[in-house]
Amino acid sequence: MVALLLLAIALVVLVAALAWLGQRVRRWREVRRLARFFDDEVAVARNDGERLQRASSCLRRAVARTRSEAVALTGEAWLAVLDGDDRSHPFTRGPGRLLAEGPFRGDVAPGEADAAVLLARARFIRLGAGHDA
Repeated sequence: MVALLLLAIALVVLVAALAWLGQRVRRWREVRRLARFFDDEVAVARNDGERLQRASSCLRRAVARTRSEAVALTGEAWLAVLDGDDRSHPFTRGPGRLLAEGPFRGDVAPGEADAAVLLARARFIRLGAGHDA
């Protein structure tokens, strides 16, 4: 009787572990899919301004899934949406600011664009994977 009880408990633990593992694998695949999509979108850009524009466009698509009213925002209001609840304000006070103004500037330093695109990529993945709203 005790052996059957232990076997039942072991089966429940095994099923729970497999379900948890399956969920992790699905999440990992979704993150990879999102990263690939973002990278492919940005890779076809001809210059840094276009890279920034494409990165911002990806973010707008991701935000539209949960906050359609925010898609029409521009400038500081758009950057504040991208910051979300991040207290470091990487978009309104950090390298992400370039997403609002960079596509329209002709003098974007390459390292500056790289930092903004990398930040946008991370935020896009978080938004797309449902970690932020």
